[in-house]
Amino acid sequence: MQQGFKSDISVVLLYAPWDADSQLARQEFDVTCRFYSKQIKFLAINCWHPGSTCRNHFTKLTRYPVILIYIQAGQEVHAIQYKGHLHADHIISFVTHVLNPISKIDSTSHLSRFKSNNDGLVVLCADLDTALGARLYKVFYSVAVKFLEYDAYREIKFAAVLNSQVSLYVTKVFPSLVLLNFNNSLVRDAFFYIEVKRLFPLLEE
Repeated sequence: MQQGFKSDISVVLLYAPWDADSQLARQEFDVTCRFYSKQIKFLAINCWHPGSTCRNHFTKLTRYPVILIYIQAGQEVHAIQYKGHLHADHIISFVTHVLNPISKIDSTSHLSRFKSNNDGLVVLCADLDTALGARLYKVFYSVAVKFLEYDAYREIKFAAVLNSQVSLYVTKVFPSLVLLNFNNSLVRDAFFYIEVKRLFPLLEE
């Protein structure tokens, strides 16, 4: 089972062969696998047998199927669960968001289009060439990935503005975290990882 976790991103299906939803998931999982087979490692595991390595590892497993995504980011491994519909189109879309959890905004025109096309945004304005900016981006990445577990269809977008001049169109504070919706914005302090943990307590898990 461990070999499924060696690539940068691994998608794991835990199933029970007798379960109808698992049988459906296997078909949709195969379609997803063929779509992304050159980029991502896929692994389907029969996790039904009591006493098996899988059941001993996933001790809290109470229903089937379960789709897990493991993301290797440097020395860290992020694990999230897919909770959307068991249809290949939805799973493929989810995996696409996992591959690209943060949109990079590099111009005012790009920023304008991004704001007009999305109702909910979480925007990081930071300079990645600084130690602080790199640290903030690392935390921001973790939040963007983990939040997919609660927003499988990415209704709330995560974006990074890495140009201080472009960021002036979002906030006068640089670096900062800005939460935007269709009619207002809320600016947070540069050390936003403290606020992020308050806003998204799931990071404490």
